[in-house]
Amino acid sequence: MANLGLYTIVYDAVVRLHDIYGRIWRVNIETHLNLSRITFVTLALLVVLLQTSVFADDHELNFTSMSLHDLLNTEITRREPMGIHHTHKQGEWMISLNAMHMSMGGNHDGSAEISTAAILIDFMVAPTHMDTDMFMLGAMYAPSDTLTLMAMLPYFDKSMDHVNRRGLKFSTRSQGVGDLSISALKTVWHSDQAKFHIDLGLSVPIGSIDRKDATPLGKVRLPYPMQLGSGTWDVKIGATYQAVIDNFAFGVNVDSVLRTGKNNNDYRLGNSQSVVGFISYLINNSTTAHLRLDGSRWSDISGDDPQLNPLIAPTARADLRGGRRVDLGLGINFFADSGRFDDQRISIEWIAPIARSLHGPQLESKWMLRTSWSWLF
Repeated sequence: MANLGLYTIVYDAVVRLHDIYGRIWRVNIETHLNLSRITFVTLALLVVLLQTSVFADDHELNFTSMSLHDLLNTEITRREPMGIHHTHKQGEWMISLNAMHMSMGGNHDGSAEISTAAILIDFMVAPTHMDTDMFMLGAMYAPSDTLTLMAMLPYFDKSMDHVNRRGLKFSTRSQGVGDLSISALKTVWHSDQAKFHIDLGLSVPIGSIDRKDATPLGKVRLPYPMQLGSGTWDVKIGATYQAVIDNFAFGVNVDSVLRTGKNNNDYRLGNSQSVVGFISYLINNSTTAHLRLDGSRWSDISGDDPQLNPLIAPTARADLRGGRRVDLGLGINFFADSGRFDDQRISIEWIAPIARSLHGPQLESKWMLRTSWSWLF
C-alpha cells in the first residue's frame, strides 16, 4: 500500500506540473501528451528503483572478480551522458529506449532574431513554433572485447505552427519511423583508466521523405524539416576518447555524417559534424551527474524538391537549412548493480543552446529534454 501511495503522489505531481506548464505556455494537454508520458514514465521508473532500494549504499558493485578492462567498461557505461557511444566486453548485450522532446520557437538569421512580420515580407508563410518528439530503440552487442555492433531505430512525431500574410494560423504534423542506423565500434587503444575507439556506421534510408498534410493551399508535401528521413545512404564516422580518474570521468567525442548521392526527390541533406566534451562526477555507488558541451554544424541542402515552392516559406528553401550551434547539457544518471533491476540505467538530461548562427530565417532550438533507459546483460 505504501508503494501505491507513493505512485499516486508522483502521478498527481506530474499532472499538476503539466497543468501549470499548459497555462503558462497556452497549450492544450493533447499537444504535449508525449512529453507528459516521457516525464511520468521516467519518474515512475525512478520510484520503482528507489522503493526496491537498488540504489542503497549497502548494494556495492563487486569489483574483485573483474579485470581492469571490464572495470573500465563498467565505469564508462555508468557515467557517460546519453549519445556518447561506448564499447562493451565480449558477449555483452545492451538494449535501450530513449525519449526526447525538443521545442523550437523564434526565427533567427545568423545570430540575430528576426520577426514574423519581417519574414512575411519575403514569404507567404512564416513558421512560428515546432515540437519534435522522438523515441529511439537501440541495441548493442560485442562479439569481442575490441568490437561492438550497434543498431538504432527512431520514431518521430513532429508538429509545426505557421501564420500567413492574412493572419491565418495553421499547423502541420508528420509521424513515423526515421532512418535506421547501424554501426561498428572498434577499440584501438585502452589503458587501465582510459580508452579510445573509432566507429563507422551507415544510415539506411527507410524514413519517409514524402510526408504530406493539410494546409490552406490543400494537402501538399511538407517542407524539409518535417520529413522523417534523408532519403540517402549516409556514412557516419566518429571517434571517442573516455577516461575515469577517481570520482570523475571525462571524454571527447567527434562525429560526422556524410551524405551520398541524391534522394528520389532530387536533393541531398547537408553534411554535419559535431564535437562533444563532457565531465561527470560519481555522487555515490549508483548516481552520477554530468555536464556536456556540444558544438555542431550542418550544411545547407543540395538540390531542390520539385514539389516545394521556395517562395511559400523559408522552410522550403534548400539554402536556408545550414547553421552552427553550441548546446549546454546538464544530466543525472542512476545505475542499479543488484536486485531486480540489476545492470539497468536511467538517465535524464536538460539541454539548451548557448550560442547559434543560422542560415535563416530558421527556427531556433529553445530547449530539449531527453530521458533514457538501458539494460546491460
